[in-house]
Amino acid sequence: MRKCLLKIPETQVTIMDYCLRVASEDSGASTATVALWIDARSRSETPQNNGVAHFLEHMAFKASESEIERERSVILREMQKVESNLQEVVFDHLHATAYQGTPRGQTILGPTKKIKSIGRNDFTHYKASRIVLSGAGGVKHNELEQLAEQHLGKMKNTFDCKPPSIDPCRRTGSEVCIRDDSLPLAHVAIAVESCG
Repeated sequence: MRKCLLKIPETQVTIMDYCLRVASEDSGASTATVALWIDARSRSETPQNNGVAHFLEHMAFKASESEIERERSVILREMQKVESNLQEVVFDHLHATAYQGTPRGQTILGPTKKIKSIGRNDFTHYKASRIVLSGAGGVKHNELEQLAEQHLGKMKNTFDCKPPSIDPCRRTGSEVCIRDDSLPLAHVAIAVESCG
């Protein structure tokens, strides 16, 4: 077993001056995998920016204003599809009821009104301290640092190289009943609190 552990390449981690983290493992392979990880999720959203993380997912490889408008249309169509699927809608109601007034009670997609108004400035809270550039395989750590500096070095950071903590969500619980006798089926979701 010890021989196996010795073959694992060392993980190198650098925190750049602007707080972006670079992590790599150089195995000397002929190929490499490089990824950019952003600590951005609907769990850390507020009612004012609900839906931004999902929008960012759509914008991952896009930058100009026309692409924002195109993705806005894609997301709005996606929302219509979800809203017509009652099995999806019942779980949105479940989360909204169980976690009232917390980020877990919000939908991942966000409200239609917000999606229609999201612009470039809504992405400004994604700072360098929330980003990790990682590489594994045939990747040299210093080259990955240079790429980070070249492409991400102008990012601003307003945190002390540590992203803000996320408060735990409280479970409220309740009951919601929406009756529509024109539907042929009943869609029911029940959730109970249990141990972790």
